[in-house]
Amino acid sequence: MMNKSSFLLLILVLVISCKKNMSTKPTSESPETQVQNSLIQTEEEKIIRSLRQRSNEAIQFQDTTGITTVWGNDFEMLTSRNQQIKGIENNRRAFAKEFMTKPAVKYIRTPTEIKTFSQWRMASEYGNWQGSWTEPDGLVMIKGTYYAKWHFTGHEWKLRMEVFTAEACTGSKFCDQVPILEEAISY
Repeated sequence: MMNKSSFLLLILVLVISCKKNMSTKPTSESPETQVQNSLIQTEEEKIIRSLRQRSNEAIQFQDTTGITTVWGNDFEMLTSRNQQIKGIENNRRAFAKEFMTKPAVKYIRTPTEIKTFSQWRMASEYGNWQGSWTEPDGLVMIKGTYYAKWHFTGHEWKLRMEVFTAEACTGSKFCDQVPILEEAISY
């Protein structure tokens, strides 16, 4: 039987999948107005993009403490390998393990869309991610899409959840290993 957290993650993945297949609604705005509106960033969006950059830099420098500064107390991650990792400390340990076992690992997340709902103090972030590291048989190059849910905690934005989906993997036998569904992991 599926627990509540796993059920919510499943629903989240389905919503993300459906979002890609949804057509845009017709609008009475001119194409020029639509482009101008899409270029306007709210202050909240700028802050979230800045926090994403800070997170990317912490990963680049393998700073496990720095990575945790953008996570909320109940942070969860669903990795591209279907590992569900709950809690700040478990996620910090997971990154520490990655840095120890893959010294040259790199992950970069690039937001393509951020939407805020100020009234409920939450935001969604959609984007593309890529990763690379060296395995004994070659350089792994992996990429895909991600979804992140942010909450404003009273004085700052914090990540509540991230879901990563791989869409391509090349360069090593690692890419031939099909991920299995796993329960939540503790490190």
